Amino acid sequence: MESDAAAAKRLQEVVFAKWRDVYRPIAGPDPDGAKRFDLHGLVAVMDQAVVGVVKYYIEQTRLHLMGLAVDPNQRGRGIARNLIERLESIARERGLKELSLYTVEETGNVAIFSKLGFCVLTREPAPGLESQTGGPVMEAYMVKVLS
Repeated sequence: MESDAAAAKRLQEVVFAKWRDVYRPIAGPDPDGAKRFDLHGLVAVMDQAVVGVVKYYIEQTRLHLMGLAVDPNQRGRGIARNLIERLESIARERGLKELSLYTVEETGNVAIFSKLGFCVLTREPAPGLESQTGGPVMEAYMVKVLS
């Protein structure tokens, strides 16, 4: 059986491949700077298959998530919401005040994360990314304050 880590990586590759019609990474080392953090991950498993994945790191008073991906055949079943809720629990256990993330606006994910309780704090051209035509894509920095 495929390990959870290998299955999670494969799932992220499948899910993020569809966005290559919208944006692409600009060549260069670690464009999002995440390698400087101690990355952790969560997987959602259903019927012994990985159906959701998210990576995260902790910085100061926040838990920053990245790479949230849900199997396209399993969407609409609350998998992303469950992963976010688990991240909220982890953050609260550590006394953190908020969750944060960056998302490319052109993907439509701002609306999805808004439904999950996140608010846009800033918008700016995404560093390390460009549109398929070579122009900028916009990145939203979103936060969910924990109560």
